[in-house]
Amino acid sequence: MKICVIGDIHGTTKWIDCYQQILEKDNDCDKIIVLGDWFDPYENIPINIMCERFQEFVSDLNTDNRIISILGNHDLSTYIIPNDCTNRTVRFGEKKSIITDCIKQIIDKSQLAFVYKDYIVSHAGFSQTWFDNNIKYQDMLLNNHIGWKQDELAELVSYSCWDNSGYGDDISQGCTWIRPYSLCMDAIDGYNQIIGHSQVSDISSITISKNNKTLWFVDNQRKSEYLTLNI
Repeated sequence: MKICVIGDIHGTTKWIDCYQQILEKDNDCDKIIVLGDWFDPYENIPINIMCERFQEFVSDLNTDNRIISILGNHDLSTYIIPNDCTNRTVRFGEKKSIITDCIKQIIDKSQLAFVYKDYIVSHAGFSQTWFDNNIKYQDMLLNNHIGWKQDELAELVSYSCWDNSGYGDDISQGCTWIRPYSLCMDAIDGYNQIIGHSQVSDISSITISKNNKTLWFVDNQRKSEYLTLNI
């Protein structure tokens, strides 16, 4: 299977640019996976511009059955799970409800992970500790479940500001929040992983010594580049 994986969007034109490149250069791919974080920009991007860019993705998602939408922490916290405030919503004030309405358009079409053979694609990655602590959801997670309910997401995506780092660098954190150092320390057994979430200068990979598997990083500082991989 040939996959193309696009990292975090954050209000930019990354989806639009990468999707066009894929159609031109890699249109023979089997899956086009985008790792979420649609809003909460690093730059000062007007909310109406971000929404217009997001609606282009919604249109593409509805017409191209190769596209897989993965949910990120900035899609879920505050907007879908009100008690989890891990994003930069303060600048939007009351307008954050506009973003909530946007994200709700894709919740029932989105996944927390895409799994194929011994590969897992998710927003931040799976630690063995977190996976073992969510036994009742394991089959759903490993079988590409689409359309998570809000109460399920609230239970699964339980961000904790009391971890060792204060921002997710702890092996107990989930697949939308864990950071690379902890992921490498306690990666789920038996799987290669492809993740976004934590910025890197360029798309890169490392071998995880724990289980001799590979971890790819694709959140490439908002550049319009994507990972192409045969799995």
